[in-house]
Amino acid sequence: MALRVDLGVAELAATRFAISPLSETVAGLQQMGGRDRNPLNLRWLRWASDEFARRPLDLPRTWPLLVNDRPSWPEFLVPAPLGAGASIEDDLAALERTTAHQVRASLRRVFGEDLPDTAAALAARPAAGSTVRLLGRARAELLEALRSPATTTELARALGVTPSAVSQHLGVLRENGLVARERAGRNVLYTATALGVSLISPDLP
Repeated sequence: MALRVDLGVAELAATRFAISPLSETVAGLQQMGGRDRNPLNLRWLRWASDEFARRPLDLPRTWPLLVNDRPSWPEFLVPAPLGAGASIEDDLAALERTTAHQVRASLRRVFGEDLPDTAAALAARPAAGSTVRLLGRARAELLEALRSPATTTELARALGVTPSAVSQHLGVLRENGLVARERAGRNVLYTATALGVSLISPDLP
């Protein structure tokens, strides 16, 4: 499918190119489902079809989001890569940091309020539980995003808040033993501790 994007000078100057293995995976699944098939990929499609015939994929929730009659698909499935050399593990870690609010907003942009069953199951979320009441919505969602390690900048982007707000919440969570940090090269990574995970698991799956 051909895309045309009109950019101003500022947007063009800020544009960066990166390869996302997860984006390539999603595009491959869509072609397997018959969407936007490119003649250049026919050889790969034949190979992939043979592989899937031997080892079928079980994607009851993801497949209907990618292969349907809609012109687009939920963009939360492919977070923007943070660098040119991102691995599939990096992409999946970013996907794990997607908040429930982002998932619901993304699904409704594609499907509207009348969500299909698979989308409704992903969008559904129990009423605020004890963790949210204890920590507040912002810190509970931050803790949820820290199921996998992330930097302050990555967390701010995932949650749609400023890095300073993230730093403030991280300080409180660290003081209470819910978050740990470690240096990885020039970056500082944060992750939920065992105590933090035990708090979010019942309320924020």
